[in-house]
Amino acid sequence: MSCTERITKTWGEGCYQRNGDYFWVTDDSNDGYSTGVIWRHPDTGREGICRNKDGFLGGGVRTCNKDFPENTTIRYRLARCDGSTYTCKSLSHWVNSSGTIEVNT
Repeated sequence: MSCTERITKTWGEGCYQRNGDYFWVTDDSNDGYSTGVIWRHPDTGREGICRNKDGFLGGGVRTCNKDFPENTTIRYRLARCDGSTYTCKSLSHWVNSSGTIEVNT
């Protein structure tokens, strides 16, 4: 993965690629949790989750393509969600998050 900024935890990895506004997320732990990148674009108020719901056994990388205005800031973090208990569509379902990274588009 070619990333502008990368977040790595023992249970997964997330990154943002400025060229094309892509997020990538992997699930690197066989723990029953989904891994996701939770992102926010403060200037527009847009926010979302790029979720790897295939899990560890599904392997691979989940890619999410976004379209942010140029020369603005986004914030994102890596987190986990128990998909057997939650839909993982609400930010409150996500736990064990990393620190937040702020990058320019």
